[in-house]
Amino acid sequence: LGGGAGLADLRRVSRRSASPRTGCALIRRLLDASEWIALLLVAVSILLHVGPRDAWPFVDIVYYLLQPTPLLMGLLFVTIVSLRRRAKRPLRWVMIAVSLAVAGWWGIDSFAWPRPVESPPRFRVVLWNVAYQRWPESMAKQITALDPDVIALVELRNEDGKERWSECLPGYSHVAGDGELAVWSRTPVTDLGKASLPGRARLRVLQLLIDAQVLPLLLVDVKSDPRNHRREPLEWVAEQAAVHDAALILGDFNTPSVSRHFAPLRSRWESAFEAAGVGYRPTWPTPLPVWDLDQVWLDPARLTVGQAYSEWTWHSDHRPVVVDLRLGSQ
Repeated sequence: LGGGAGLADLRRVSRRSASPRTGCALIRRLLDASEWIALLLVAVSILLHVGPRDAWPFVDIVYYLLQPTPLLMGLLFVTIVSLRRRAKRPLRWVMIAVSLAVAGWWGIDSFAWPRPVESPPRFRVVLWNVAYQRWPESMAKQITALDPDVIALVELRNEDGKERWSECLPGYSHVAGDGELAVWSRTPVTDLGKASLPGRARLRVLQLLIDAQVLPLLLVDVKSDPRNHRREPLEWVAEQAAVHDAALILGDFNTPSVSRHFAPLRSRWESAFEAAGVGYRPTWPTPLPVWDLDQVWLDPARLTVGQAYSEWTWHSDHRPVVVDLRLGSQ
């Protein structure tokens, strides 16, 4: 009996000592395969970009995750690991070459360079998703330092209160807002009400008056739930923009601008950043933004962009978007 018990104890000790070795072996196998996994993800990303993009549910999540910024981050990590582990020489050179190619793609996709401004802007709009705001007073100070004519805030929580923000924004009139979509302006603005696609998106309809010209504006917030396929809400936003003859459409679309579901908007409106963007494009999540979720679209027949850019901030997980506009087509 004593011998049997001793043998059982030895087996238990053996299993315990083997368990860490098994875990280490699994990690080594994953590291050995990491280069091939990374190259496979690059291939999938390219296929999605030239093919269906985010046409179908669940595929859209993969497509968004394999945008150049997160893809480059993953590639750099795998390349550094492979160099430290002294992976096979040909594979190391392949990883370096692919990383450089994706870095170039990332640079073209994420950055825009200044261009000459033909004439001074007529008015400035600031868009900011202020959800999870930490210091409203400091946020208002950053906004007023930009000297905007129109301030559009998304996901302004009810508990913060429009009175508190109005106190922090002297010289601006609060013209719309129900605790979620709010606008302050120093140019005449009329609030025409709100609309929603239940559980998917919501918007507010306003009219700006600039130099006796009426400019309809839509302030938009698309629900961020990844299960919320973007085709229906973005088509609905485009329909509402057409119904109200919008000159300006801005908000948190919770969708990267490369989505194919922006096609209805692109048929008539243009992205302010694509028209005259400056600097780094992604707006969320700070401090290392990956996707350009916060966007401004305009009717080029009525408005021209002087420049569009995003400010850096620690006050929200979204960067504020600044757009300088002037009346008339280019």
